[in-house]
Amino acid sequence: MFLYRYELGKATSILVRDLFKLKSGETFVITADTECDSQVVDATAAAAFSVGAKPMVIWLASPLGVGKAADPMLPVEALTAVLKEADA
Repeated sequence: MFLYRYELGKATSILVRDLFKLKSGETFVITADTECDSQVVDATAAAAFSVGAKPMVIWLASPLGVGKAADPMLPVEALTAVLKEADA
């Protein structure tokens, strides 16, 4: 159970409204791996949806490395294609 539900709602609202400045109709891609907290991912997608954006969540297996060391475990070409078409 997530203990900071109200705070998370406020934080994700600030993220999409003030930092990303999402607008209605924009595509907002969220990438997450299996080590992420799904409640944070869902709250972020919900905040994007609440401003009229189109959230897209992409779940990936957690890679065994960071940065470029993770690339061999990631579908880099597919992710690149999706992100090229996203607004944020």
